[in-house]
Amino acid sequence: MRKGVFVLAGPPGAQKSSQAQATFQNNFTLKTGEDVLHYYETVMMKDDPSLLGPKKTFLLDAYSLNGKTTFDDEGNPIYVPIGNTVDALIKSVLRKGQEARNEGKPPPFDHIVIDEAGELWELRFEEICRLCSNGMTTDTRRAYGLLNTWTTKIMDDLKRLKTVGIGAVLLAHDMEPDQESGKKGGAKFPSGPVSRKISGKADGTLMRMCLDIEPDELDGETYTKYFWQCKPSQHWVMKMRGLRPTDVARIEDLELKEIIELAGWDL
Repeated sequence: MRKGVFVLAGPPGAQKSSQAQATFQNNFTLKTGEDVLHYYETVMMKDDPSLLGPKKTFLLDAYSLNGKTTFDDEGNPIYVPIGNTVDALIKSVLRKGQEARNEGKPPPFDHIVIDEAGELWELRFEEICRLCSNGMTTDTRRAYGLLNTWTTKIMDDLKRLKTVGIGAVLLAHDMEPDQESGKKGGAKFPSGPVSRKISGKADGTLMRMCLDIEPDELDGETYTKYFWQCKPSQHWVMKMRGLRPTDVARIEDLELKEIIELAGWDL
């Protein structure tokens, strides 16, 4: 089983969540919002009965652990330990995958989907900033350093899941390049170094692009075309291990499932 670790990035409303769910079935979804799968579950699954919802979901935000909020003695919501929770979840999936492999059984999930990874990393950065604060000021330089270290650990943990036949998919918003500063476009995370590290350790970073198509007629309506792109350049962080150079231009006309399989990865 050649499962991969993939980053899918693009603007809001580009159906990244729906595309990911339809492509990476039998998954465990770690989500940072209650309704991120609303369109997929209420529209796409009804239109196509063969599509399955996540086998398991887990909701995580700053004050809620799988939908449960706890309060202190003064009635204030208590922060959720983001870093420890994510660590524990990935280890739990790895352990179950290893147990299944030892018994000669398929893994409990084919993929773990983090939706939305950019927001999850923001939550973790806020947690680290609190640890790097003395109540008056925050040592942001140290906080970014700790976030970079945590990113390395999490990405290595996700890559380790591949040893038991489980892939990983991270969804994020997009970040436009800034040619003056040299900042590359790609998946949006709390910092450029973190974004590049995540894409560097992933097997593929695909961008969900949108293009406004002008009508041929004066009274026609403009519509937006959405498509996947993977053209590495000096301005964008994109890649897909396994794609031939001649295939890179083709993927704009392909569905996500076709792109993953074209590159030689299993779903």
